[in-house]
Amino acid sequence: RTMPKLKKLYLNGSNIGDEGCRTIAPALRTMPNLKWLDLTHNNIGDEGCRTIAPALRTMTNLKRLALSSNNIGDDSIAVLCSRVLPEVSLEILYLKDNKIGNVGCQSLLELVNNGSLRSLNVLTLSRNPNISSELKEVFKRDWKAKGKNPRNLHF
Repeated sequence: RTMPKLKKLYLNGSNIGDEGCRTIAPALRTMPNLKWLDLTHNNIGDEGCRTIAPALRTMTNLKRLALSSNNIGDDSIAVLCSRVLPEVSLEILYLKDNKIGNVGCQSLLELVNNGSLRSLNVLTLSRNPNISSELKEVFKRDWKAKGKNPRNLHF
């Protein structure tokens, strides 16, 4: 059974954690027209992100994804970059206040540069202290070179 009329799902601050991701992943697959998913402040780590990634991949109408203020690191970003982000047409991606470092940031930058994130207009990576200032500068330069508004990229 699907929920075709559901467009927005806010689970902000629900303390889902990695265990809860195993519970919500099958439900996410039943939401083909979801446009906005907010999983901010949920203590989701790399395991939880890997668990929901296959469901996110099927959500081709998803435009906004909020994963800020979790425990998402480079491993999760690698999964999102290889299996999810090229398959959906996100316009807004919130990843601030996580554990993303240079490896994860570089994975995102590669997708920006190869055109896989063509529809992405807003990206927040602020409060990820392990991203080097040098990589931030390269990212900002390449983001602007792709015709994206520099004010919509947040470090």
